[in-house]
Amino acid sequence: MPLMDYFEPPERRIRIEDQWKDMDLDSEYLRNPTMKHEMKVSERDCVRHGVPHYLRNLCTHIAIPLHKCRRLTWYAPHRCKDLQVGYTRCLNNDGYRVRAMVSRRFYELYGVDDGH
Repeated sequence: MPLMDYFEPPERRIRIEDQWKDMDLDSEYLRNPTMKHEMKVSERDCVRHGVPHYLRNLCTHIAIPLHKCRRLTWYAPHRCKDLQVGYTRCLNNDGYRVRAMVSRRFYELYGVDDGH
């Protein structure tokens, strides 16, 4: 950021996180276990952005900008909060979907509800 930008009033300064402020972070669609979900990011994009295999899931479309934001802000803990919260919610919703699928499959196989 040029030196003159520091003298701008705070409401006119552009933060790095504002690049992704219009990004859709809603992941409630993942809570439906009956739908077939597909990744919003292709395998080619994952390779191009350097996403490790253990992060390639249904939330990769949020993980890519999150890690870019973290790198640009030098991993400051108080920055990129909206992306972090959106990524965490996405992981929780995906986990809910997986647990519901396993529970339904358990019920289909054994005819016993597992308590979930």
